[in-house]
Amino acid sequence: MEIKGSKQLYHKLFFIYTAILVCVISALVIFFINSTRKRFLEQSLRYTEMMSESALSYLEDSSDIAEYIHEDLYNSGMELKDVLHYMTDEPDQYQKYRLDTYIENKLNEYKGIEEFFQDAFQAYGSLSQITLFSYERDEITEYTRDGKSYRRDGDGEFKERLENGELVQEGCFAYLKEIRDPSTMQGKGCMLLGFRSKKFESIWQYYSRAELMVYHDSQTVVYTSSKEHEISDIMEAENKGELEILLEAYVEQAQHGQYHTISYIEKGRASANVI
Repeated sequence: MEIKGSKQLYHKLFFIYTAILVCVISALVIFFINSTRKRFLEQSLRYTEMMSESALSYLEDSSDIAEYIHEDLYNSGMELKDVLHYMTDEPDQYQKYRLDTYIENKLNEYKGIEEFFQDAFQAYGSLSQITLFSYERDEITEYTRDGKSYRRDGDGEFKERLENGELVQEGCFAYLKEIRDPSTMQGKGCMLLGFRSKKFESIWQYYSRAELMVYHDSQTVVYTSSKEHEISDIMEAENKGELEILLEAYVEQAQHGQYHTISYIEKGRASANVI
């Protein structure tokens, strides 16, 4: 009887200790999983925040560059006069003005708008194109990084884009700068300074976990890493809370001027277990 009782006691204690051990191990596993998920969530949210900061920083840098170029143009006497004549004179009159200025001032080199823009392209690698539009001549001139320029008549599509404030084209987003005659303050034309939107793809690829969208007030998309959501739906969300419900994600929003950035990571993915 004593042997039988001892065996029962042994089995009972063994079962109890085993159950306790299983409970402890299970608790440790649950704690480890939850802790890992929490760390992963915090890291994912940090990545989303850093992506938003990087995208906003690029917008700010581009805006500053556009402002610098505009200010430099007004601080340069010959180049500003050149662009004002270019926007108002007939082509033969403009060439005569250049030649007369060159001869009268006994210049070694005439500094016109072409050289000014080429210096800007060399100074700023993110600058992709510059467009001048003459109000009086209704004429568009596009300047590219390779030193070429293309002149054409102002078309309805271009003027409609200006009126609607649509400054985004494929692979490019722009800032609009008015060009006025300093003596009369009359607007003679405008200058569109375009920057590479591919930089946003590099930002997205670097952080990778979250999605990135950059858009303009005119509901035109500069860049999006996901085609799942329409920009019109995004812009209808009145606050961050509504946007998080729409995207079912954690969201970081930022704005610089007329451009907006949204970086987000879906909640299911953000809290997913990495082990």
